[in-house]
Amino acid sequence: SAGAVVTNGCSDWSLAQVPQWLGQRVRIRASWTDDAVTIRGGVVGQPLRLLRVFPLERADDVAAGPLVCAPTRAGLTVRF
Repeated sequence: SAGAVVTNGCSDWSLAQVPQWLGQRVRIRASWTDDAVTIRGGVVGQPLRLLRVFPLERADDVAAGPLVCAPTRAGLTVRF
């Protein structure tokens, strides 16, 4: 799964099932236009798919970064 957590007063987590990404190099892109952020992702070399759109005013202080987890077993290895 690919997910995006947005915290703006409270947190919510959206998920997208992407089994075709398993074992692949993946690219994630966040674009900030006017008052919204769009997050897209996909396998490197293939078209990106929409994962999330959320409102965010440009005046807000923001922090962003990747989060990777393996909720069902140990041994997940990732490289950024």
